[in-house]
Amino acid sequence: MKRTLLAGALSLSAVVGTLHAQTTLSTLPDWDETGALFDFGEADTGYYGQTLTVPGDSRLVSYEFRVEQLSLEPTQYRSRVYLWHTGTLRAEGEPLYISTASTFPYIGGGFVAVSFTLPNGGIDLTAGQVILLMFDGIDPGDEVESRSQFGLVSPGTLNDGAAYYLNSLAGANTPTST
Repeated sequence: MKRTLLAGALSLSAVVGTLHAQTTLSTLPDWDETGALFDFGEADTGYYGQTLTVPGDSRLVSYEFRVEQLSLEPTQYRSRVYLWHTGTLRAEGEPLYISTASTFPYIGGGFVAVSFTLPNGGIDLTAGQVILLMFDGIDPGDEVESRSQFGLVSPGTLNDGAAYYLNSLAGANTPTST
């Protein structure tokens, strides 16, 4: 059975497509619009994200994060989706999706939505799978620091979700190894 899901943990939204009834889950109404995990970008944390347990056989078609660009120097990133192993606390295998490289918009203060629509109608998921929706910081090699923050609500708010971060921008540690 396919369902639609709007997930918003850590100010994150995921939409999973459907043929039947639509279900919406979101933590955005619980977010105070200021709580955040920071700093993301050069030369700090290279990976930020959210785990999410898939509530039913579904298709992930899009998702979004709330991000505030703190520095004038833009934070460069890609977004990735992985399967998550709850025993090893690591991403598994190759990414199910990788976005094109981009930067967060600087608006002079405040959070903005950063959205992703997956190609080819999305990714089929199975009830009970845990996925990791994340940012992967890109070090452009210019030695100029960039800083962003990731909108945060209480961990575990959505489907046993948890915050994910790894301090390893362009380092040896990756979501599949650490």
